[in-house]
Amino acid sequence: MSAVSALTALLKDLPRRVKPWWLGAGLVAVITVLGLVVLAVGGDPAAGGLQSSRAEGASARGDPRSPETAKAAAANYLSAAGAPTSLRSPSARRARALDMSLTNARARVVKQLDDVATAPKTPARGGLARTAVLGEDVASFKDREATVCLWTATVRGSTRPGKTPHADFRTVTFFLGWEKGMWKVASVSSEDGPRPSASALQTADTGKDFAPYRAQGADDPRFSGRSSGDGLPASPPRGAKGARAAAVNAVTLQGSARFILDEGWRDKVLDSTTAPDVLASVRASASATADRIVANRRIGPDGRTGDGSVLLMRTGVLAHRILGRSARTASVELWTVHVGGTAGGDMLQVPQVSFRRMRVELARDEDNGWKAERIRTAGGLVPMVPERKPSAPSDEFAEWGGDSHAPALA
Repeated sequence: MSAVSALTALLKDLPRRVKPWWLGAGLVAVITVLGLVVLAVGGDPAAGGLQSSRAEGASARGDPRSPETAKAAAANYLSAAGAPTSLRSPSARRARALDMSLTNARARVVKQLDDVATAPKTPARGGLARTAVLGEDVASFKDREATVCLWTATVRGSTRPGKTPHADFRTVTFFLGWEKGMWKVASVSSEDGPRPSASALQTADTGKDFAPYRAQGADDPRFSGRSSGDGLPASPPRGAKGARAAAVNAVTLQGSARFILDEGWRDKVLDSTTAPDVLASVRASASATADRIVANRRIGPDGRTGDGSVLLMRTGVLAHRILGRSARTASVELWTVHVGGTAGGDMLQVPQVSFRRMRVELARDEDNGWKAERIRTAGGLVPMVPERKPSAPSDEFAEWGGDSHAPALA
């Protein structure tokens, strides 16, 4: 039985009186891949040397001045500030902060980014430091100013045997200004964000399992914010950069509540991210599963359940690495974090978090660029979600639920 068929059967048999608290524990990962030809979970990819690229700059001159590029700049700046070299070296962190800052705000931003970057525990040399953006809210946007709030998940800690990195959840707000043809930071602040409960279906891995995702083994996602004009990603470039961007966009767009709730949007996402030769079967499977979820949760036309809850589905990418690539094909592995559930109604229903490795097989042609032929889960890679911090009340997640606040486009 395919993963989609198993999911559909599970939803059909679930009594309506039982709330699917496990939505964030495994279902979100399945939903993220439901549209493509899903293979059995697990297994190693075809042989192919690991290819890694240097981290790129946080923002680029020539990007259009838009809410989407402001979101992308904020996400890239946060990733750069939380990179291992920035965390361990005050001089490197200062240099990056100066590069990110508006000319008249440099002293303030250097101090603020110090606080933001070191809020979760800083890993020792050779340790792990990764950040994923789960949601983004453009709180305000003017011609040359923007305020962007990020809901983030960080994973930091040792990769030594017997140790386990820890996850943390924060909200980070960037106040941006437009200077010399690009977004720069005027001010930034950070605070504890909504923390989902740990999945009951996953157990934490040990430090050595995380070793492939240390700085030298994998890359942070790089966001461009470039859209085709309808909120969908522009056609990615050729080569490894385009393959990575296409993989990130496919997983994050299909792993969102809007993909389930908005049929028209779902069709557009599939047209944009899916290879033509599998598109018809992908569309049918995605629609059937989305309909089943909406019916099971009794989600009305307003996107809410009977108790007033909203569907919460967020997928963020902690890091990615290319497992193999040719001129026409690519295999990309992404380490992802998924938060899913319902929020804002029943206060006892707290969304859950799960961590997965996802493998995206892509094909490229002259007309369609990089498109996903299949996506599969490749097992968990699970940090410790600290029990000492209480999970956030359900209503704290409500503002991130529904069909808005998607992460930036890669």
